[in-house]
Amino acid sequence: SSYPILKDLCIIDTPGTNAILSLQHTSSTLRLLHDADLIVFVTSADRPFSESERQLLQTSIKPYRKRVVLVINKIDILERRQGDDHGQETKQKMVDYVQEHASDLLGASPIVIPVSGRDALSWKQLQPGFVGSENESSNNSNLWTRSNFGQLETFLSATLTASSKIKTKLSNPLG
Repeated sequence: SSYPILKDLCIIDTPGTNAILSLQHTSSTLRLLHDADLIVFVTSADRPFSESERQLLQTSIKPYRKRVVLVINKIDILERRQGDDHGQETKQKMVDYVQEHASDLLGASPIVIPVSGRDALSWKQLQPGFVGSENESSNNSNLWTRSNFGQLETFLSATLTASSKIKTKLSNPLG
């Protein structure tokens, strides 16, 4: 596999809490929190911290705050609205906003990682061997960098090693 971290990792993508079946989805999510080695909480740059996300963070995820990383997806939409700096100032303001509000909700300062799922997927589709790939990676070599998925992968690799998981569980009073 080209992603060795996935060899010993079980990822459970829980249903969103903003959906029509919100109550059912939220209860499914809550049942899984206790056993999670890490909670990757994804919010959107176009609507960070909806009311249901705020409630979930404050009431249900707060006890697990030592095992939470916040990911802001769709950070690329801020790039398109800006000029010469490619939205870097606006992106940083978004990260600061999420960091501040998450800290208030969780009672601790979580790690916040902005990403662009769209740029990461576009990059992946340009890789040799991907079905439908045109291999124009020279024209889009910065897609992976812009996506910031490398930072997320590095964080996950460092956080989800066996020794890190044991340390996290021991440092969490509920663990």
